[in-house]
Amino acid sequence: MQACFISTVSGPFSPHLIADIAKITRQSGGHWLSSKIIRIDDQFSAMMKVEVSSGDPEPLQDQLESTFPQLRFTFEEAGPQKTEHRILSLTLHCADRSGLTHDINTLFDGLDIAITHQENNRVAVMGSNETVYQAKLQLEVPQAMTDDDIAGALDTLNINHRVSFSE
Repeated sequence: MQACFISTVSGPFSPHLIADIAKITRQSGGHWLSSKIIRIDDQFSAMMKVEVSSGDPEPLQDQLESTFPQLRFTFEEAGPQKTEHRILSLTLHCADRSGLTHDINTLFDGLDIAITHQENNRVAVMGSNETVYQAKLQLEVPQAMTDDDIAGALDTLNINHRVSFSE
């Protein structure tokens, strides 16, 4: 029986640190199903969804904490890897307004669409009092949902938008 958990880790970054964490994971019978890593200056933070073939994640978790005492780890139980979603990249351009990012996130949450990466930019339009909003999103979309379904849902926000999709 396999076990899955989500690990968050943060602390000082050093060369080969991510590779060393992955090596310990593999040596302990685990593998990363997905991960997100960010580095700012000499600090990093990461989230990893880990599957352990033995069914018991505690030996791996203990090994990570003892091997890397300079890092802070947290572990949460997680379900198995979902396969009914597809990955979709979306770029959205529209006029900016207050609360727009919140409204987009709420809309997608209600559609069972997970935002796995989001980058927002706001640019002032020269010669006017308007601001253009651009969002680049990576989404986990239910397999049965089409790009047209997502575009239609965005239409409900009344934001006079332009959207483009890529897989």
